[in-house]
Amino acid sequence: MGWRGTLRTLGAISREAERNSNRRARQRAKEIALSEKLEAREQAAEAVRDFEEYVEKLITLHRSCSPSINWQSQAAALAPAKPQLSQKSATAAQSRLDQYKPSWLDKLFGSTEKKLKKLSDALSAAKIEDQQRFREESTKFEEDLADHKDQVEFAKRILAKDPAAMLEAIKLYEPLHAVGLLGENLLIQIENPNLVVIDLSVHGEDVIPKERPKLLASGRASVKAIPKGEYNRLYQDHVCSASLRVTREILALIPVDAVQINAVDDLVDSATGHLKQSAILSYLAPRSTIEKLSYHAIDPSDAMKNFLHQMSFSPTTGFKPIERLEPPRALLTS
Repeated sequence: MGWRGTLRTLGAISREAERNSNRRARQRAKEIALSEKLEAREQAAEAVRDFEEYVEKLITLHRSCSPSINWQSQAAALAPAKPQLSQKSATAAQSRLDQYKPSWLDKLFGSTEKKLKKLSDALSAAKIEDQQRFREESTKFEEDLADHKDQVEFAKRILAKDPAAMLEAIKLYEPLHAVGLLGENLLIQIENPNLVVIDLSVHGEDVIPKERPKLLASGRASVKAIPKGEYNRLYQDHVCSASLRVTREILALIPVDAVQINAVDDLVDSATGHLKQSAILSYLAPRSTIEKLSYHAIDPSDAMKNFLHQMSFSPTTGFKPIERLEPPRALLTS
């Protein structure tokens, strides 16, 4: 093969290598594009799932509740046992001293007295150890006894429906602290041992979404405004669900007969055109009714029919301001 043939061969090899390189680059680009497309599709699907889960949480708050507090059990709790001086360390050290018998090597090297002194010193240290442990147990006992007395006294005050104690229990246990999606502000009043009145700030503007993501056939997600009627119904269900959850938490914590929830939010004042905090739901929930409902089956808005309540709502206009309920006289009688 002449030099021209060699050059042609080298050129062909070079062009083939370049074609292979370009082919690999195109394939890699396709793989990257496919990967990015799949990743974008998954991200879009995840955004839709997250939105649906969030909306579900908004309207199902009422389905969960903290365990009830057994105040009777706390009031009858036994006091901690008073510690007794234990001599287990000294007993063990004394046993080692009593059982010591000098070996022939101890006698040969004259180490008997040294070992006896060591065992005797260990016995003295063990007695000190027993005394120290007893002092520590006694100190802890005094602390536990004081805590027990406080617990029993507090439980008895709760059972006696002491308003101050019940309010303290709500602050102490913070039954609504871990509940997300509730209003940031809770104004709680316990002026009567039979009734707790709570103003619940809903903050619907911050909590209820106005847009929803939708997964398209292409795998992309589009964002569209939630229709006004659907938005208002979602808002209503959330307000009622949150109100039921607050009621359940309070009744699980303290032994009152009923809870009144006044849900409030900022609405446009038709007289001024400005936002004004107004009551949008006021309902009175007796314990007996709350305990009968099947919370995984009810619609929170429909559930208001079980209670004495005030609510002015329509899907087209949403909530309108209402007057708070006046509790029945029977509940205001101690």
